[in-house]
Amino acid sequence: MSGDNFAADAYKYVVEYAKLAYEKDLRRQDSIIQQASHMQTAFSFMTAALFMVATLLVENCKLLSNWFYVFAFSSITFVLLFSLFAATMAQNRKKSKTFENVEDIIQKVEQEYENYKTEEQRQKFLAVTYGEVQKDLCHRNDIALIWIRISMYSFYFSLLLIVVFFTAAILKIL
Repeated sequence: MSGDNFAADAYKYVVEYAKLAYEKDLRRQDSIIQQASHMQTAFSFMTAALFMVATLLVENCKLLSNWFYVFAFSSITFVLLFSLFAATMAQNRKKSKTFENVEDIIQKVEQEYENYKTEEQRQKFLAVTYGEVQKDLCHRNDIALIWIRISMYSFYFSLLLIVVFFTAAILKIL
C-alpha cells in the first residue's frame, strides 16, 4: 500500500467519523429545539392556569389584600416570562457555519484544480469542511442547552413560588 493510498484511506475514515459526529449534533439540535417547544407549551398552560386562578381569587376571596395578590401573581408571572424568554433563546437560529453550495464548490475546484487532484486532497477537504461545520453546530447546541436549563430552572422556580405563596396565604387566613 502506497503512502498516498494510506493517507486517502485515513482521510476517508476521518470523513466518515466527521459525518457521524455532524449527524449526531443535528439530532441533538432537533432534540434541543423540541425541548424548547415543550417549555413554551408548559409556559402557556401554566400562564393560563395562573390567570384563571388569579381571577377567581381576586373576585371571590377577600380574605387577603389586593397587594398580596398583585405581588404573588406578578412574581410568578415574571419568572414564567423569563422561562419563556430562555426557551425562545434556545431556539435562536443565528447565522452559522454551513456547507458551501454546490455551484461555489464547482467553481472553487475548477479554479484551484491543483488542490483537488488526488483522492487524499479531496478527502482532506471533506474532513476539514465537516469538522468546521460540526464544531460550529456543537458550539451552538451547547449555548442552546444552557438556555434550556435556564428555562427549566426558571419554570421550577415559578412552581416553588406558587407553593410559597399558597402556603403564605393559608397561614395568613388561619
